[in-house]
Amino acid sequence: EIGINLPVTGADAADAVNIRDGALMAIDDLNAKGGIGGKIKLTSLFKDDGTVTAGQYDPAQAATNMKQFVADANVFGVVGPEMSGSGKAMSPIASDADLLLITPSSTNPDITDPQFASQYRPKGKAIYFRTVTTDAYQGPYMANYAAEILKIKSIYVLDDTGAYGDGIAKSFETQAAKKGITVLGHDKVNPKESDYTTIFTKIKGMNPEAIYYGGVQQAGVKVAKQSFDVLPNIPKLGGDGMYSQSLPTDAGPAAENWYASIAGPDTIDQPEAKAWVAQYKAKYNRDPENYALTAYDGVRVIADTLERLVKD
Repeated sequence: EIGINLPVTGADAADAVNIRDGALMAIDDLNAKGGIGGKIKLTSLFKDDGTVTAGQYDPAQAATNMKQFVADANVFGVVGPEMSGSGKAMSPIASDADLLLITPSSTNPDITDPQFASQYRPKGKAIYFRTVTTDAYQGPYMANYAAEILKIKSIYVLDDTGAYGDGIAKSFETQAAKKGITVLGHDKVNPKESDYTTIFTKIKGMNPEAIYYGGVQQAGVKVAKQSFDVLPNIPKLGGDGMYSQSLPTDAGPAAENWYASIAGPDTIDQPEAKAWVAQYKAKYNRDPENYALTAYDGVRVIADTLERLVKD
């Protein structure tokens, strides 16, 4: 049994479903070929770490889900989580149980940094793996793009207070300063608040050439809309928390002029992925995102591990 942990409740639901279906398609494909060792069929156990109370992913729920995965003797590994805040909550629990986690999209580098091993893998073994890179690369690369391609000279930074948003915003800010961009300030926005007008009015008075937002959709859609109302013409930059299927619909015209990085290669646009993309679209009647493919690969890594054990 393969566990899947993603936030299908709350602001990031559309992307979580897209990712989930990539993982489920991998299970179907493996079973269609006979399963593990040609005889063991895979099943999935899905858990939602989004809650109505949080309005998005909820680290407390993620921890509860992880405990339930651990308690189920049939779960061999877990694909997920989507978000780094959930990853920080799940990793120590997985470490205590020696249970494998493969994230298709969480990018906070601390979780896999040896410097924080006592916190996130207290039992010692590496149990948290990724099919994407981390914000140690993603944030700085967007800063390089801002300086070298967009020729931005001044910027204001925001984040949504989460583990992912805070981390990527800081990594962007550090590199932006190194590249000669003047960082005019850095504010945090509460995802549950509805009105950021005071912050954007202050930012407008500082006349930045761009805004950078680190965070996910709950605050991100409001940041997009309200920054467009106050500062409609300047570029807005973000990480993969703003790389979302739902942003153009949710933000409308305010989604224009946004630049978003992702932590994986743009594999779904490659010729080698054409058949896979067509299969996904036929199966789910929608386009896949890149992280649907990294989730698909996560399942295949777990399956490969099982295959080796069966052979041994």
